[in-house]
Order: sequence, then C-alpha cells, then structure tokens
Amino acid sequence: MEVDPGEGLRTVTGDDASPPANGIYAREWLARFRSLYDEAASDPQTALGLFYDRHRRFVAGPGGEPPSRPTYTYEEWNRTLTAFLGGLAREFGLVQTEGWTEVPQLMWYWNGVPDAPAVAIREVNVAGESVVQQDVPSVVRSGALLSVLILYPDFPRPYGTSSMVEANEHWRGRITMELDRLDLDREFLLATISAFDWELPAPWNGFEWRSRERSMAPIR
Repeated sequence: MEVDPGEGLRTVTGDDASPPANGIYAREWLARFRSLYDEAASDPQTALGLFYDRHRRFVAGPGGEPPSRPTYTYEEWNRTLTAFLGGLAREFGLVQTEGWTEVPQLMWYWNGVPDAPAVAIREVNVAGESVVQQDVPSVVRSGALLSVLILYPDFPRPYGTSSMVEANEHWRGRITMELDRLDLDREFLLATISAFDWELPAPWNGFEWRSRERSMAPIR
C-alpha cells in the first residue's frame, strides 16, 4: 500500500487484499476511472472502445438535430460499463460482483472479506425522482466504505435548467440534502456525464461528499 501525501490518494499494489481502515477515497476512484475510461474508449479493440466507435460512426451520425433520448439501448450500454468497471475493480485489487439492497448494484470486495464491501456502485440510466427516493438510499445502505452513484443528469434535463452545468447543480443539491438526511459519515461520489456526449477525453464530472461540512464538493 502506497500513499502519495501530495495528492492524498491511495494506491493498491501487488496482491494486497487487506482493506484499509477508511477504504478508497472518492477522488482516487474517480481519477483512476477517468484515466482508464479514456484509455479503453480510445481503443476499438476493447468492448468500451468498440461501443464508442460503433455509436459515433453508425448511430449518432453527422448533422441533424440532437437526439431527445440516448440512441443506444440500456442493456448494451450497461453490459459494456459493467465489464469496464470489473476491470477497474481489478486495478484496485478488488473483486466485482452483483449485489442488492432495494435496487441492484455492483459491489467490490477485498479478497477474503465477502461480508464487507469496499465499494458499491449504482448506475442510474434515467434521472428521475427515484434518484433521491431509492437509488441514493439504497447504495448508502449497502454499507460500503465508498458509495458511487453514476448519473446522466440531462436525461431528462431537470425542469428549469438549460445546460449540463445547471443539470449537475440541480442533482448535486438534491443528493446533498438526501445524504445529509441519511447522516452519511462515509465516502460518497457522484459521477456524471451527459447522456449525449461521446467526446474523448470523456468529460466526466465528480462531486465528493464531505461529511463534516455536510456538502458535496466538485473534484477537479
């Protein structure tokens, strides 16, 4: 286990299978996610890269009005993202499996510690009221040291917003209030990207829960 005091990030190396006292930091998870996501999405020999290449060439197409809904199927995208996240789990020295509280989610475990999830990940395809009513409470109740919510905040775009920035702020505020209500004292990451964005590097946004301030701060 190595610690970079300049960045405050932890790195798992070798076959270290012992969970640290306070798990994985949200900003560390996002940094590795962003790096590996861009690498995989740029390579058409990976499942994620093939998805990007095929979508941009044959589905999105040049010109015309922007679509009102994603042109891919959720099933295909979910399979692709789940496989990518499984590879990311291995980078952290963790094992990915499917889990369940009120809703299905992905769970990452340290080898030999099957009852103590290190990370729980819930992806939400449609940004509706279930985000705060069900998805956030469910992933928090998993008991993982780090909870991750992946959200596409502009599908549908919240009423009264006109940009991705405003959509992010809408959900950042809603989720902050829910985490405060749940009195969360563990790591939580909100990772967002537009449902219609296929650029690389992928413009993923991140917001980390700061329990002392009872707020969510952007991760640069």
